[in-house]
Amino acid sequence: MVSHIGDVGDVIGRLDAWIGAPGSRATIEDFAIYLTDVLQPDEIKYRAVLEGWYTPWIKGGMRN
Repeated sequence: MVSHIGDVGDVIGRLDAWIGAPGSRATIEDFAIYLTDVLQPDEIKYRAVLEGWYTPWIKGGMRN
């Protein structure tokens, strides 16, 4: 997974870990998930944690 963090730049992370620091106030401006043979799009769900609310869960392969 690669994310672009405001005032930081591109950050490479793992799918099972936080890409940002909770409470840091830094914004995740973009992200990309690169699949392997082990992980398929229908196995991915993600959501954003924002100030005071959460986005709905998005299933892999879908876009909003």
